[in-house]
Amino acid sequence: MNKHRIPWTLILVLVAAVLFILNFPAVLKWIGLLWNAALPLILGGCLAFVLNLIMDPMEHWFRRYSPAFEKKARPLAITISLFIFLGIITLLCILVLPQLVESIQLLVQTIPGYVKDLQVFLSNLFKDHPQIADSINSLNIDWNSMFQKITGFLSSGVQGALNSAFSVVTSITSATINSIIMLIFAIYILADKERFVRIYHRLCSLYLTKEKEARLTHILVTFDSSFRSFVIGQCTDALILGTMCTVGMWILRLPYAPMIGTLVGVTNIIPMIGAFIGGGIGCFLVFTVSPMKALVFLIFLCVIQQFESNVIYPRIVGNSVGLPGIFVTMVIVIGGALAGVAGMVMGIPIAAAVYKLVSQYFVRKEIEAGLRPSGAGEDMADSSAA
Repeated sequence: MNKHRIPWTLILVLVAAVLFILNFPAVLKWIGLLWNAALPLILGGCLAFVLNLIMDPMEHWFRRYSPAFEKKARPLAITISLFIFLGIITLLCILVLPQLVESIQLLVQTIPGYVKDLQVFLSNLFKDHPQIADSINSLNIDWNSMFQKITGFLSSGVQGALNSAFSVVTSITSATINSIIMLIFAIYILADKERFVRIYHRLCSLYLTKEKEARLTHILVTFDSSFRSFVIGQCTDALILGTMCTVGMWILRLPYAPMIGTLVGVTNIIPMIGAFIGGGIGCFLVFTVSPMKALVFLIFLCVIQQFESNVIYPRIVGNSVGLPGIFVTMVIVIGGALAGVAGMVMGIPIAAAVYKLVSQYFVRKEIEAGLRPSGAGEDMADSSAA
């Protein structure tokens, strides 16, 4: 009977593969729908991971040093971590958005003056060529009419994209609902995170051997450690760069020092190019006050960015995740090409975890082959990763 048993598992796999290939566009569509539906939950999990970095030490502190709050340590830690996170987001909006709107309004008011000064400069430059000078002086731009046309074009473009006010309300409502779902799911994960650990161990005990469970747990712990180190390292690096930028702008007497320093530090979370994004916005803001000060700010930003990239970042982020600088650059380029900013940010801790696991694998094989002493395996893996 066993010789003639039908391999139903293999047949089901082959049928599923054929159906997948024949209906590939429909499958991709369903995958996209599933991804959009699960996105708030995925973002909620990411938010829970970040909040847990604040909540975990706070909960331990309550349980160890505050016996009166021991039974309520988890709710208190979740509440405080949420307030800290939302407070940081609110502070960033308060610092950046009003100044940005004010600078745009100021730039709109000062553009005619800059153009007039440019006309005078060009007229004096071509004073030996009367025809060119007369043509420059005869230029008369109706700025009010131009700004009205630009505003009308933008308004019609927005209306055409949104089609109706109902679409705007729907978009805002959808974003609000998704944010609430994300926040609630993150809180649920934080409040009952031990349950997910127990479910993981139960599934492993059912379907995996002890050796495979230990190996899978080691892989997951390595990825968790890499992501923790990366988030902490990026935040520390952003804080240092933002402080350097703010203090330097105060010394150079440049405007908007606290706001631009904060913006440069926050955008620096995006590896390599983040600080220049914040710096570009900061340069625009300084330009509305003085073009010469904007040039000084650009030179200053390039100097501190080079110092940060070559001295601070490798020591804080590179050492924390255990990934050599050449691989960091490769991951940023490839991850950015594949998945944009998300690929640049997520690629570094993922690559660091894979690099560490591969290094440990080779060290283990070298120990089995007698090429390394068995007592120094883990240390040598870490040193090779550094």
